[in-house]
Amino acid sequence: MKISDVAAAVGCSVRSVRHLHERGVVPEPARTSGNYRDYSVSDLVAVIRARALIDAGVPVADIEREDAVQRSIAMLDGHIAHLERQRSRLLAIAEAPAGCPRDISDKLADVIDDAALLQIELDSWDLMALTGVATEATWAQLRANLKDASCVEAARKSVNVWGELGAMHSRDVDVPQISATLSALFARGIMRDVLPTLRQGSVPLQVKDLPTRGAQRVVLEELTRGI
Repeated sequence: MKISDVAAAVGCSVRSVRHLHERGVVPEPARTSGNYRDYSVSDLVAVIRARALIDAGVPVADIEREDAVQRSIAMLDGHIAHLERQRSRLLAIAEAPAGCPRDISDKLADVIDDAALLQIELDSWDLMALTGVATEATWAQLRANLKDASCVEAARKSVNVWGELGAMHSRDVDVPQISATLSALFARGIMRDVLPTLRQGSVPLQVKDLPTRGAQRVVLEELTRGI
């Protein structure tokens, strides 16, 4: 078998096959009386194995390692996991190209009259939309809640309570009671039954990353503990 036949069978160039010999990865085959390489089936198998590992990302220097195949599989698994994450993010963007659906962001603006809190809310939903945390079920539940008068009323009350916390010190004796009130309003407000619709996220967002005033931070930490 000629080197060109081997290259065609493997799906690479003749130069690539020669490179394997030059690097000592695949032994040189026997030669004909005319000094041409004469590849046997064993030689072809050796070239196929080497090229499969190289194509999978294994460095040429590591091909002869005993764990070369396992290393190759591990690298492919890593690539597949990366591609799956990319695919999930693209699907999330396809579902909500601009982040939070416009009709929901408009409704939120009607309910939340605190500009700073509204921005936090909108930014949070944009982030959850574009990272795939929010699902179609999430948007459906939010729409239902924003049409529910009792949910909207609870949400507006929570906005007022949030403002009160901003004017208080975290050690104020009234903070625990107000925190409990906010927690109850949260459960009855626009977030009612929303949490079960969310997917697990990977963005390491913390309370400290959000703009807060006064006692808002400690209360928010308490409300989000365990979520």
